[in-house]
Amino acid sequence: MIYSIIQYLFYTIHGCFTPFITVFLMEWGVDTVSIGLILAVNAAVMVLAQIFWGIAADKVGSVKRVFQFNLLIASLLIFSITFVRTTWLMILLFPLTTFFLGPLMPLIDNWLSRILRDRTDTNFGKSRLWGSIGFAVMVTFLGRMVESGHGALPFRIYGLVGMVTLVLISKIPDVEPEHKEGGHSFLVHFGQLLSNRRYMIFITLSTLVFLAVQPSMGFLPKLIEAAHAGPAVYGVAMALSALSEIPFFYLGSRMLKKMKPQRLLLLSFLFFAVRLLICAVFRSPGAILVSQLFQGFGYSIFLITSLVYIDDLAQPACRATAFLLGSAAYTGLSGITGNYLGGRLIGSMGIFSLYSLGAMVIAVAALFFTLSFVLERKRQNTAAA
Repeated sequence: MIYSIIQYLFYTIHGCFTPFITVFLMEWGVDTVSIGLILAVNAAVMVLAQIFWGIAADKVGSVKRVFQFNLLIASLLIFSITFVRTTWLMILLFPLTTFFLGPLMPLIDNWLSRILRDRTDTNFGKSRLWGSIGFAVMVTFLGRMVESGHGALPFRIYGLVGMVTLVLISKIPDVEPEHKEGGHSFLVHFGQLLSNRRYMIFITLSTLVFLAVQPSMGFLPKLIEAAHAGPAVYGVAMALSALSEIPFFYLGSRMLKKMKPQRLLLLSFLFFAVRLLICAVFRSPGAILVSQLFQGFGYSIFLITSLVYIDDLAQPACRATAFLLGSAAYTGLSGITGNYLGGRLIGSMGIFSLYSLGAMVIAVAALFFTLSFVLERKRQNTAAA
């Protein structure tokens, strides 16, 4: 039960910061190109942060301790931002906060999936669905609060609830390290990952998929504005996206027993593509809300499957590095490129072009991913013959 509570609280605070950055920037009157640039800088910091803290977790031998430290610093910084009125200080605080905040989600996913891997009474997916519920409740509430002028409320809630989450986490025993501390250097582990063909194909194509997904989420408030709706609709859209994850988190372990990880990952890519296509074709608030269901379906399948898939591909001594390096690529690098180019694309061709082009990019990545595991199967059959 405590794992579900921790997931609920953590994703409640996750809904207090990241989803509302673009909303705040729009309220400050920042233009579209500048928003894209700001999101790209945050994504660049996130890439470095995820790689740095992934290496730290493997070196320390405890993902939990690294997660606790980062959550403490992030909570203090986010709460402090609400009292800052100087522009230059705000500009410094956002990337600094992202450095500690950025790796939190992959860290907690990696940590709890290890703890719950061999449990018979529960599993990662069943505890993680409570995170989706907490996120949905919070973004719905905050969407209405921000629209009513309570712009500082999300950040202050993050700081307070973050401290409560830390207290609960301290009561959970750490997972036993799968390797002795020290061992090979990061360069050795990095070389092993680069030479792992299946790992590199997955990371490369996932990055291509999220190159389209990231800006489509970052500029969602702009899409809603183009559909003549406001922040309250944005809150409902984010809530629907989170709630749609629940059935797939619940059924995730069963799906992994019945389907190969490659097929589930392909399914998640297709869900992402359908979401973008709906936004591009049906240009109304109702269609945007419906499209968020497919975002939730795609993300939940991708998360559960990628945790298992990367764990199977990586050596025990560098599993945290492998997962956070991958996350840095398909959430960080894709964010840098996608958000910046997305801002440029919207400025020249309009918001809807971002979604139509994104759907095509994901379709190409899905096609190459299908070819990759078909060719891999042929290699295995040839080797066995």
